Amino acid sequence: MLVLTELHNFSLDKMSSTFSPTTAELALVSIIFAQADPQKRGILTGDVAVKVFGGAKLESNVLGDIWSIADEDNNGWLPKKGVAIALRLMGWAQKGEKITKALVNKRERSVDFCSLLLIHLVLR
Repeated sequence: MLVLTELHNFSLDKMSSTFSPTTAELALVSIIFAQADPQKRGILTGDVAVKVFGGAKLESNVLGDIWSIADEDNNGWLPKKGVAIALRLMGWAQKGEKITKALVNKRERSVDFCSLLLIHLVLR
């Protein structure tokens, strides 16, 4: 439950100032970090993200666009907030939407959680 609290307490800045993750997004972020961040650093590196987000079955250029938006500070890694943003954008991409920053705050679509839950198999 700590992750859920941390995600609700995101510092609100930049284009995602009104970003508010859904309960389903929070749950998936928690699962991802439990599997992909065993050192509990609170970040997802690019290498690990490729393994995790590969389960979304999206083209690499689309995933690159998503990464560019989710990595607001161009750090080369995503904090929990960035992962939640990426999940939302992946959901919209799976629906066929062109990825834009505006979709960050559009909550109607969630990522196909079944395909992303394959991370349990990939990361073990």
